[in-house]
Amino acid sequence: MYRMIYDYTKNSIERVSSDTLRFKRELKKALRNLLPFEIEKLRNW
Repeated sequence: MYRMIYDYTKNSIERVSSDTLRFKRELKKALRNLLPFEIEKLRNW
């Protein structure tokens, strides 16, 4: 089943990549919300 949360997370991380504090915050949220295989996908991205 395809989950839209992965794409949303990826887009939000891209948008805040220039600000380290916001980047870390978004990354922590991603690790909390994504499934293990999605986290692996994000790492590979």
